[in-house]
Amino acid sequence: MPENFFGIDLGTTTTLISKANLGQNNKNYYSNILYIPQKNASGEFIERRNKLESFFYYSNNGPIVGLEAFERGPIEKIENCLSNVKRKIGKDVVPWEFDGKIFTPSDVSALYIDYLIKYSILNHGKIDGLTVTVPASFNIKQKEHTIKAIEKALNMNSIVLGEDIKNIILSEPISALLGYLSKQIEEDRDDIALNKNPLVLVYDIGGGTLDLTIVEVKTEKNIVDSIRDVDFKIKKVNRFTDIAGSDFDEKIARYLLERFIDNYKELNDVELSILDKKRIRAKLINLATDFKENANNAFIRGKSKYLTNLELDINNKTYGLKIEIEKEEFAEILDDFINNHESPSNVFKPIEILLEKTDINKEDINYVLMVGGMSEMQLIQEKMKRDFGEDKVVIPVNETQNIVALGASIYSALRILDEKFISEPPSDAYYLKLRNGFKKVLGTKNLSKGITNKFKTASRASKLLIQLYAGEDTNNDEQIDENIISTFMPLRRDYIDLGREYEQGTEVSFICRYEKGERDRVPQYEIIINNQTVKVQLME
Repeated sequence: MPENFFGIDLGTTTTLISKANLGQNNKNYYSNILYIPQKNASGEFIERRNKLESFFYYSNNGPIVGLEAFERGPIEKIENCLSNVKRKIGKDVVPWEFDGKIFTPSDVSALYIDYLIKYSILNHGKIDGLTVTVPASFNIKQKEHTIKAIEKALNMNSIVLGEDIKNIILSEPISALLGYLSKQIEEDRDDIALNKNPLVLVYDIGGGTLDLTIVEVKTEKNIVDSIRDVDFKIKKVNRFTDIAGSDFDEKIARYLLERFIDNYKELNDVELSILDKKRIRAKLINLATDFKENANNAFIRGKSKYLTNLELDINNKTYGLKIEIEKEEFAEILDDFINNHESPSNVFKPIEILLEKTDINKEDINYVLMVGGMSEMQLIQEKMKRDFGEDKVVIPVNETQNIVALGASIYSALRILDEKFISEPPSDAYYLKLRNGFKKVLGTKNLSKGITNKFKTASRASKLLIQLYAGEDTNNDEQIDENIISTFMPLRRDYIDLGREYEQGTEVSFICRYEKGERDRVPQYEIIINNQTVKVQLME
């Protein structure tokens, strides 16, 4: 009987892995975070470490990831370091080159997964089921490139899964909800009243992304004793939002730099190379991350002030700084993220935008489940409770950073043992770029049938340029709002050889659709000219 079910939370700043098991009563599933043995900068193995830094460093001996990369890279060769790669996956970015070797965001992500497989998963036996989480708002191309990373990591370890690899992707908010409810059932709690079929807003704010999903939780049982009896109907998913913990760190790092300069005026005149600036920036970000977490913990414990001593090395000189900060000043530094409603960085505004695009009112939300590392911040928790009411806000105690990974392995077990699949709606519509703007060619409904659009060639030509974009769906196909266009991401740019020359004004029919069962892939298209289907031949 299959028994090794794993889940990976492939995070922007940290990556975690869990393993699920069937409970003693053979009803509910429970899961645990696994340790990931890693080397530190000194080359010593730290066995009991439950997270992998999503950090890449190309050393003299080749690529390394995790804690060793995080500690060695910025000191030895900052220009060979990569972080926050998840924000770039599936986007048109220039690959990185180190020592003549090319790395794409997908390649770097594959190294993170490969490390987990080699040093954690294989210690527990073969893989019977695997789930990897992605933001709910990832478009098809971003999901596709994540799948490529998974496939590459599996191939590096000669592992063949016994299921379609497209099935192993699960959105982070749904995984978090799955993990939380399974733990709630296991511990016989009723934080979220399952027998009332509640409407839950999952608010997932981590190190690199903010993900929102509204879910209707359904069950036919009055007393739920297994996650197997719970179903999920996804009502709405927000657009991709890459404002999260690392942005808070950037803001705090600027504050700390200003404090250093205020205390040491000579820093204004220090000349630095580009690499020196990168090293100092990396050090400031690390200081800011620790400052943010330690200050937050102090305020949670009821302290009115946070006191710390910081050191910053610049041009072989160490600058010390003593900082005492009150909670009000700490809140003021982060005001653009939390209370300034006009700020584009506000992490609560996406909730308002999401609700505006549905027929759901704030009062209709029964619970808000807060997950992700940044949901531990007291300022964010307090604001959420003010907005929705304290009785509606649910925060996993000591599990905010782990709950996505915990749910992922449970989904692996549900999929393999119970053949239970969670259907997630596509997050994108598709648009064709024209000379005078954009035209929607495939919406989030009627996906298999597709839409036939007719255009006329702008000039005499034997070639056709097809530029396909993914973005938020629009209700007005004739006039696409600028806010909708701002969500667009390029998916495909194809030059088509038409086989012969056509006159200006020739009618072209463009049909975009998914093949059956292929909704997790970039949609296909068909071109018809003068009632004849053109064989799509891509040009170099």
